[in-house]
Amino acid sequence: MTDRELLAEYTLKDSQQAFAALVDRHAGRVYSTCLRLLGEAHSAEDAAQATFLVLARKARGLPPSTVLAGWLYTVARSVALNLRRETARRVRREREAAGMRSPETVSAEGSWALVRPQLDAALAALPEAQREVLLLRCCYGRSEAEAAAELGWGRSRVSMTLSRALERMRGLLARRGVTVPATALFGMLATGAGAAEAPAALLATLKGLGAGAASASAVSLAEGTMKAMVMAKIKLVAAIVAAVAAAGSGGLLAAQLAAGEPAAPAPRATAPAAPAGPAAPAPASNQWVKLEKADCGRGDAPLVYEPGLGRFMALGGSIGSSYYPKPHPFDELALDLAAGQWENWLPPGKAWGPQFGDCKAPAWKSESWGLTDAEGNCRPNVTRYTGVKYGNQYALDPDSKRVFFYVMGSTFSYDPAARVWKDLAPASHPGGVGGTLYWGSMCYMPNIRKVVLFGGANVQTERGDPGTWTYDPAANVWEALKPDRQPPQRALSPLVYDPVSGRAVLFGGDALNALLADTWTFDGRKWEERKPALSPSPRGGHALVWLPVAKKVLLLGGWGYDSGVGYYPALYRYRPLEAWTYDTAADRWEFIASWDKNAPPSGADLARGGAIRAAAGADDSVLVLSANTWLCRLDVSRPDAAGAERLGAKPGAVERRKETYDPEWYKGAPAADPAKVEAELKALPANTWTARPAPRQPQMGAGWGTAIYSPERDLIMRFSGGHCYYSGTAPQVYDVKTGRWSIPFAPEMPLDFCTTNEQVLNGNFSPGEWSLTGSPWISGHTYKTTGYEPETKTLIYAAKAFTYFFDPAAGRWSRNDKPSPFLPNMYVTTLCGTPQGVMAWAERARYETGLFLLDPKARTWSPVGVKGKLPAVSADCHGMVWDTKRARLLLFSSADKEHGGDVMACDPKTGEVKWLEAAGREKARVNAREATYLADCDMVMLGGQATGEGGKLLSLVYDCEKNAWLGAELAGANPIGKGAFNVDLGLMYDPNRKLVWAVNCYNQVHVLRFDPKTAGLQEIK
Repeated sequence: MTDRELLAEYTLKDSQQAFAALVDRHAGRVYSTCLRLLGEAHSAEDAAQATFLVLARKARGLPPSTVLAGWLYTVARSVALNLRRETARRVRREREAAGMRSPETVSAEGSWALVRPQLDAALAALPEAQREVLLLRCCYGRSEAEAAAELGWGRSRVSMTLSRALERMRGLLARRGVTVPATALFGMLATGAGAAEAPAALLATLKGLGAGAASASAVSLAEGTMKAMVMAKIKLVAAIVAAVAAAGSGGLLAAQLAAGEPAAPAPRATAPAAPAGPAAPAPASNQWVKLEKADCGRGDAPLVYEPGLGRFMALGGSIGSSYYPKPHPFDELALDLAAGQWENWLPPGKAWGPQFGDCKAPAWKSESWGLTDAEGNCRPNVTRYTGVKYGNQYALDPDSKRVFFYVMGSTFSYDPAARVWKDLAPASHPGGVGGTLYWGSMCYMPNIRKVVLFGGANVQTERGDPGTWTYDPAANVWEALKPDRQPPQRALSPLVYDPVSGRAVLFGGDALNALLADTWTFDGRKWEERKPALSPSPRGGHALVWLPVAKKVLLLGGWGYDSGVGYYPALYRYRPLEAWTYDTAADRWEFIASWDKNAPPSGADLARGGAIRAAAGADDSVLVLSANTWLCRLDVSRPDAAGAERLGAKPGAVERRKETYDPEWYKGAPAADPAKVEAELKALPANTWTARPAPRQPQMGAGWGTAIYSPERDLIMRFSGGHCYYSGTAPQVYDVKTGRWSIPFAPEMPLDFCTTNEQVLNGNFSPGEWSLTGSPWISGHTYKTTGYEPETKTLIYAAKAFTYFFDPAAGRWSRNDKPSPFLPNMYVTTLCGTPQGVMAWAERARYETGLFLLDPKARTWSPVGVKGKLPAVSADCHGMVWDTKRARLLLFSSADKEHGGDVMACDPKTGEVKWLEAAGREKARVNAREATYLADCDMVMLGGQATGEGGKLLSLVYDCEKNAWLGAELAGANPIGKGAFNVDLGLMYDPNRKLVWAVNCYNQVHVLRFDPKTAGLQEIK
């Protein structure tokens, strides 16, 4: 018979045989508990009598769901502690502890002699359900099936709860200075905390308690204990009523999770309750609850669970200078689960705000990255204009109990207990080779006592990533490892340490042109690619966390690709939130659940390609920080095989963007007819812009830049965009002969592109240069930083420190070996092809420009001596062409205050420069970025317009022979539009056909046959 059946037999039929059976079953454990706490046999016998006397008197009021083993332990401990206080036997207990009959079993790091004095305090601190399972399995020696029957649970829940109980027990003992290996604790408890042999006389006495017989001392102890139980119940009911009234069902869940109580069909009551309104239902497993009062004001803050404090913590993140002065919580926060709110984790002695709510802490002197605020406190700057790119570049070290960061090229740490930041400033670091690392991942590996870093981009190595590095917190040293094999490059692919296998696990991530679905492990020295039968689908921005109870890696969330075009295009897509687990030893992924509503988003801030922030507590409760705070008790014991087949993928699968981002998409256009194209071009009417059809035209939005024409290859090539337009690494190529567009490869897209390429990857602000494939990052805008090099027949790009060469025949980029001698400034650098080579009009020093000549074979630039001052420059306002007839450079600028609208001639051989004082210059002050020399008519056409007779818009041309500005009346679909200038225009001259080509933002091709005799040339009004 089970305990419940025996208890029912006693309470319903007053069966003394049933009571005696319960005594036989539990007396040894009760006596052992009392003996441990009191250390003296006579007192232990009194306490055991009192415990069973309480049972005899309270049995009829116990609810049917009572687990007697746990209930008796709780009463026995209470009785023993009361007796110990009353008789002041603490000193004698310690003196006689060596005489206790509990056996001692030595483990690797601790012994039963050390555990025994702390055992009961730790047991009492466990949640009720965990304590009951641990007592039944360890102390009573019940099998998993027997314990399940006693509890009315399934066996898997017994196993999971026991695992949680042991892990929590270890933590509780560790706080008391006793370290016990998980593998040893179960056996130690089974051996040391089992039943002591109760004296025969005591057993006889206990069996008579069911009929009311008891000693006077036992009666006194029992009555005192029952009074204490009543008072405790009154306090508990009052606390629950207050908590439910304050927090609602979300608060109830938070309170249960804070207590570490596993999800159950319904909460157990300790006594019959008076009728009340409908109770809040107990939360089911794998259901997310939004903590309504836990809004921390930002979703990109690094999130950790600090087991020593038992708190989830949000550390720093990005707020922005414009938002920081507004009311907001503190930068560092700790989640108070009982209150369901984020607590301001203020530094010691700083009265910057209340425990909860908005704070007013010191700001920083500027928006620049740094670790010192305006008052000199060490704190990471959360107000940086473009945000702080944390990615997954932080890791909690449970040994030192600090969180380590490698962010913005700085190595720093945070001590959650002391609430102190520290700038560690090691001698070298992974970004020391050049560039600032973004989108990487870190985790701490206790087996080597180091932090491992892998992934990310924007550093100047041949791989475009740092490879594998480790950081030694004790020595404050970074070290680059050289393993024989490493995972391919990727971004936002988190690392997590699996303490069972002693390996770090990595899954998937974003190769920036493909999402990955591969699994790798790292043992501290070697990487190994794993080959599970099935894996999660390709994704980026997901979270990997370790579940300490389930002892598996949890994958949560992650986004897929979108193929949006236009301004600020959608490049990432939300997918339903998914949970998968990975068993490292078995090399097995299992699908747990997915949620498409009532759950946090699967990725954070997809417009910026952000990562989901997740952390797991000691009891496998998982917290996700997005725009809100979400909490879930995950039960991973019932994987969904059908769901895995439906949603999973083969290891190594990839996901790519489609259509305009896919090189294969362009090959699906109808077959070209070059003869027809040539005939149409020959038949073009004069002075009329004509839009050319293209069956598959790039639509990515290539604004704020130009295009170049290759007469030798008969190609238009374009590397243009930036800011919130196209920011990929692949140029667009138009074959004039066929009228067909193509791209050479799937472009890599920088994460957080709308600000990254402008403020982070642009050479003006950060030395980030090339992508994971060695292709150049597009700058914030490209303006006139691209040009054509005729000897190598390549498109060149010089917005950055290095110069890049795109060979359309090979379909790839290459670069020179040394940085350019001019400043990398996308706003100023202007390129122009000449018979001597490409010329660059660029900054020699800030606000001081010069000319530079490219040697195409050596790929080196050399300065051109200029005798005089070049025109003033500004974005979009200046341009340069080669005057073939006179072998000179012509420079234009509307930004020059004194000479705006005039033309400067430069002889590159002598360096002589002079203003030509062109006629009509006062009216020709329009943006001159797009300028092309028309050799057949000896004129320069600008991509700008001015007003003529009757208010007509005229296309601006410069007549080299007459040294005069004129306006031309052009018909058709003018690509400039109705304004004076189009920032998205690329203007080129085709000497083979004597045509002018133009492309607009979305790569619509226009062509013009210019005839000055019939163009209605006139003065500008």
